[in-house]
Amino acid sequence: MKRALCIATTLLITGATGIARTTGHYDSWMFVRAVMSESNAPGYALFQVRYARTNSVQTACVTGSSLVDAIQFENNWRYRTGGRTKAKRVALMHGSKPLTFETPNALAHVQRRYTDGQLDQIRARLSRFSNSQLRSQLRQASRHRRSEEPTELEKTIASRTAPVAYGSRQALAHVLLERGILVANDERTGRLRLP
Repeated sequence: MKRALCIATTLLITGATGIARTTGHYDSWMFVRAVMSESNAPGYALFQVRYARTNSVQTACVTGSSLVDAIQFENNWRYRTGGRTKAKRVALMHGSKPLTFETPNALAHVQRRYTDGQLDQIRARLSRFSNSQLRSQLRQASRHRRSEEPTELEKTIASRTAPVAYGSRQALAHVLLERGILVANDERTGRLRLP
């Protein structure tokens, strides 16, 4: 069943251009991988979210599993047979159109915890690094010991101007995804890592 869904999804995405294309080098395959992942280290996804109360649209970055959870809550599929599969299908079929959320539980899963100003600060701070240098820092951070010098990515999250850790991690993941670097959240350490 899972294999059939993956094959159907691949065929669907091949025909649906523009899905999850929000900025830069981020592409539909990164979105599909984050949404379809069943890993303990879920990948991050960029997508458009419309907040029903304000009718405002924003690009958000949350883990693919959080997006799927939000769709389940919004449609009351959370504890229903096949609810997760339906929610993944909705995420993948929605294309580049914004997803609309209005229930409190769904909103809690897709809410941005960082500002556009914080994104600009992180973009500026990381602009001096190539993508391969950033990938190297992600690998180094996953092996990091307290006695070693922290990487620039770790300093970005830990800086005094950074929002709370979770928001910092989301903002950093947002910028890395824009640059075409797929990242995941390591549930054991709370650090970003390569999937």
